[in-house]
Amino acid sequence: MRDYKNKTIVITGAGSGIGRSLAIALSREGANIALCDINTKNLSETEQVIRSSPVNTLAMKVDVANLGEFKEFAAQVSHKLGGADVLINNAGISMSELIESMTPEQLHSLLWTNFGGVVHGCHAFLPQLKVREEGQIVNVGSVFSFGGQYGQAAYVSSKFAIRGYTETLIMELRKTKIAVSLAVPGAISTNLISNGHHSKKLLGSFDTSDFARLHERTSQNTPDACARKLIAGMRRGRRRIIIGGDARLLTFLATYAPRIYEQVVLAYGRMVQEGQRHL
Repeated sequence: MRDYKNKTIVITGAGSGIGRSLAIALSREGANIALCDINTKNLSETEQVIRSSPVNTLAMKVDVANLGEFKEFAAQVSHKLGGADVLINNAGISMSELIESMTPEQLHSLLWTNFGGVVHGCHAFLPQLKVREEGQIVNVGSVFSFGGQYGQAAYVSSKFAIRGYTETLIMELRKTKIAVSLAVPGAISTNLISNGHHSKKLLGSFDTSDFARLHERTSQNTPDACARKLIAGMRRGRRRIIIGGDARLLTFLATYAPRIYEQVVLAYGRMVQEGQRHL
């Protein structure tokens, strides 16, 4: 899809970070924007920004882990905006916890937000996309859709699941007019860390705000830069949209040199711990 003017674009997790940057950038191209987020304050702030563009908007509080709420959101998009042309499943949360300490309930909760949000989004909006002249689905994965990360089993598992689901969806929709992409961002300076849940066993004497500041300091891309690169990949219909030099390096290593990948990721973890000492 080359031109997004007058298209209706659905963006989950649009209250902040990449979702907000996507909403602003695409509204400036003349797209109608349907936003959802679980944080109503952040959602309202995003909506106020894009209302400066002469486009139609819809904003709803939605817990993407709740299929009923997602279906109601889809119904409102159909009723008020005439249906979706593009779905961007971006919403997600993070958690740091060792596998031996993580409860099944913690794992289930994160999986059902990150991966379940993608499943629910596709289930709710595919009927609308299939009747358009052309449609598009973008599922936001991660560099950790390809390899592990110490202390991040729940997050990594959710992103692996998103990758597998998306690559299967590409196969199943190959004879339709719906393009499907997996976005693979590296480290982006968003509030993913500050809004997440992180074990004191891993953070030690440092708190989540320290970890979040370090993440922002070491991230290669801003949400705005990520959004620009993501939209460029969407225009080209790329099946994988890899964003950032770190993402390109780590996806390559995870695929072709997994032992080196492991060494690099563990070395980064040690660097993070050392950086925490100097915050």
